[in-house]
Amino acid sequence: MRRVAARASAYLQAGGKPAMMLADTVTTDKGHPDVLWKLVEICLLKAGPQDLPAKPGFLGLVLAGYVLVDILISRINFTPGIAVAVSLLDALLLATFVQLVLRIRAKPERFNQTLAAMAGTGLLLGLLAVPVIQGLSAAQLADQAASGLALLWLAILIWSLLILGHILRHALEVKLATGIGIGVLYSLLSVMIVRSLFPDAG
Repeated sequence: MRRVAARASAYLQAGGKPAMMLADTVTTDKGHPDVLWKLVEICLLKAGPQDLPAKPGFLGLVLAGYVLVDILISRINFTPGIAVAVSLLDALLLATFVQLVLRIRAKPERFNQTLAAMAGTGLLLGLLAVPVIQGLSAAQLADQAASGLALLWLAILIWSLLILGHILRHALEVKLATGIGIGVLYSLLSVMIVRSLFPDAG
């Protein structure tokens, strides 16, 4: 499964377009609770990636958390080796995607904050999804219906795509619908790549 993360302090430019501050203008030191709350606000579409620290250390921290949560989720259905490989590939694909779209838009300086936003929000949504996926897996093994959990899982997936589109909207300075479209395309491509390399990881 794919996931994402982000944060924002300046929302609109003149003309109503999302504003993305340069990385070197958002380097204020904030406590961990403040940064965590910023990630929550991104999940609620109230902030953007430009509000997150641009420091490599922070990016490394959220990426590590993202991978660990991804492994935790993958372990529900797959062996430890496959779970680790799939999660590392997921993070690599996410970083490559962010680098690519930012370079296309000539905004490479936004890489750290954009990737941190996607990874951080993905981490939070992943933690929320763990019990849901565990419940669905248990119901499947017991051959029981779990329509409520299935609907909740679908809601999490849809919301994750909305968050991804929101982050891309700020990072690339595009419309929300465009950001969502790019996010959906990335999600489909990443799933295809993972399944092609790990046929049992679908």
